[in-house]
Amino acid sequence: MAYEQEAGAVRLSAIQEQDLMAWRERQVELCRRDSKDRLSPRTANGSIAAWWAVFGKSSLWSQFGLTWFPGLDLRKLPTKKVRFRVLVPLQKLIDKANLELKELDPDCYDLFLLAVALGLRRKEAEMLLWSAFCFDREILDLKASTLYGYKTYDSEGEVKIYSDKVLGHFRSRYENRTSDFVLNSDRPTGEDKNYSYYRCEPTSDRLAAWLRSHGVVCAKPIQYLRGAGGNQVRIDNDIFAAKCFLRHSQIQTTIEFYSEVDTSYSTTLSF
Repeated sequence: MAYEQEAGAVRLSAIQEQDLMAWRERQVELCRRDSKDRLSPRTANGSIAAWWAVFGKSSLWSQFGLTWFPGLDLRKLPTKKVRFRVLVPLQKLIDKANLELKELDPDCYDLFLLAVALGLRRKEAEMLLWSAFCFDREILDLKASTLYGYKTYDSEGEVKIYSDKVLGHFRSRYENRTSDFVLNSDRPTGEDKNYSYYRCEPTSDRLAAWLRSHGVVCAKPIQYLRGAGGNQVRIDNDIFAAKCFLRHSQIQTTIEFYSEVDTSYSTTLSF
């Protein structure tokens, strides 16, 4: 409330374009720091996008008949798009996990399946409760709680468990559960959904190391599993099914970042 009063007391005339440009440079500098020391909770472009979401031409300021607003000339920094590409044949990775993780490290195996077979993000998997499983309906019912808020509204909802083996595995794990959470951890969850550390970091670290040892050499190997699962759903079905599996708000996100480019296409046309 105090922040709202303080922000509301600032006159538009007091905000100059150079102030916004300096703010952008500070965001860039913050995001260049090592992640352990980073003060900004988002990237520089994320901060600019957040500004536009509130003050863009089609948003709040136009309702007051204003013809100009500070920051309208702000543009996102150019970024290199990183498209998804298959690093290891997915079936080979699944077969290896069945042999090396299922019995020896069941927590890692659970996280592996949640990412690749159900499309969950790392934090979503860590905060997943057994109550989300509807075994009779063969779905996960993802809902925000006081412990965790999902990335977007589209991230919530029902996730189909399309594999009988995956369904059977989690049914068995549910019958022998020792916690309300699917993934076991000795770490506390935090008092609210804004806590910043990962609850199951030791499990995630072991799975990331295992994935890298099997050829998944990238910055975020667990996120790669989610992308690989979505890409396979696209191959077996279509891009719309992949969007549903990955729970994206915009299909453009699925197309640009989670679909492997295939240049070996052909047609039945005769020339």
